[in-house]
Amino acid sequence: MTYFIGLLLVAAHGLPWLLQPGRAIYASPMKVIATFSAVTNLPYFVLLAGDFQASGVYTLIQSQFEHVLQNFGILYSLGLLATFAGIGLTRRLALPNLRLIPVKQLTRRNLATIIAFLYALGVAMILLKFQAAGGIVAFVTNIADRSENLAGTGHYDIIMMPAVFLCVFFAIYSRGMNGKPGLLVIGFILLSLFGLLTLFGGRKLPLYLGLFGVLAYSRYVGRIRLFSLPTLSLLALAVLFFWAMLSWRISSQLHSTGGVDFSYTVVTGNLSYIDNWLFILDHFGRQGFWYGQTFIDLVARFEPAGPSGYPPLDDGVYVRTLATGQNVIPPTPFSQMYPSSWPPETFGNGYLNFGIAGVLVFSLIRGLVVGVCYRYCVRDNFAPTAFFVFLFTAINFHVTNLRIVQMATLLAGMLLLSVAVSVMGRIRWRPA
Repeated sequence: MTYFIGLLLVAAHGLPWLLQPGRAIYASPMKVIATFSAVTNLPYFVLLAGDFQASGVYTLIQSQFEHVLQNFGILYSLGLLATFAGIGLTRRLALPNLRLIPVKQLTRRNLATIIAFLYALGVAMILLKFQAAGGIVAFVTNIADRSENLAGTGHYDIIMMPAVFLCVFFAIYSRGMNGKPGLLVIGFILLSLFGLLTLFGGRKLPLYLGLFGVLAYSRYVGRIRLFSLPTLSLLALAVLFFWAMLSWRISSQLHSTGGVDFSYTVVTGNLSYIDNWLFILDHFGRQGFWYGQTFIDLVARFEPAGPSGYPPLDDGVYVRTLATGQNVIPPTPFSQMYPSSWPPETFGNGYLNFGIAGVLVFSLIRGLVVGVCYRYCVRDNFAPTAFFVFLFTAINFHVTNLRIVQMATLLAGMLLLSVAVSVMGRIRWRPA
């Protein structure tokens, strides 16, 4: 029965290719979401279907594990379909006319100035963030304390993240428009920014930068075939990078240089949030739902902090704390909980708040947000700013406090950068 539900899960992920067979991945929000979800979740689900005890939460669920895993497969499939439905509904929405940067008016010299500005700004913000975290050398040598050292540096991301990503998007866009800059320059920009982001110890942002760069190249320069030597090579490099980052993080946490388990179970388990969702299904299915209480934490940020501090913006802190056996409910100060997170994302947050109905409604809302961003992207003819916002939303946005704040932060930074870039775009250079 579990393997049959696995086929249902595969079919739900494959639906976009049935509905939009000839459309490129970058031009289909359903394909972007389905591809990312399939890569991160399907391998681990197949593993768990054959070996329940491979799950990191098996000891917390035990005898009910097969039942919970089957329920997850069915409900996740329905949530994915609800997301696709939300995307489809945006076709009928009337959207206001918003266009931040008129890229068609940019000359080659304007583009070169914008690329140089964004690169310098992005690198400066990265270095300032490292300085605030104690310096690059101290940070890298104490990567096990990464979360603690990065505390209080999030405001740098407001400018850093959009500057870094837009630099790559504009460089590739310029290459497609006028043949400049050269591939070596683009490679230097991409690899140097990728390397600097890697030093923070996270896997997500560097991988996003590489993935978005491939999709931008496919749109602006030339379509990249999914099953081709360059694509498969990049995929192999991504797997190697994920493997290396996992080794670095785990070795640092264990204060050792060897003995790190790199089995298929460890790699796929770290790539997926299925264990988080299985725990949520089991715990809240037995203990009852929170009926929107998690969103109190978001409102609490606009009020004076209590004697123990603010509750966490990351909903996953509650999930991780519950997994330790501590009974907590929102709003609980972060200082009184386990200092780590099991992100619930849209699926988990929907279920822990409102059960099955929450999964479907939250997934529909996510689809609406992604669909609106895609509509603006198409209206702006996949201009770098709109294209980046669409891709980032499709992959990273979820209906949780953390992702909502991240989205608001991104848009704030985009607005500030758009003003500066628009000014540079209006400069009219005199002929040499």
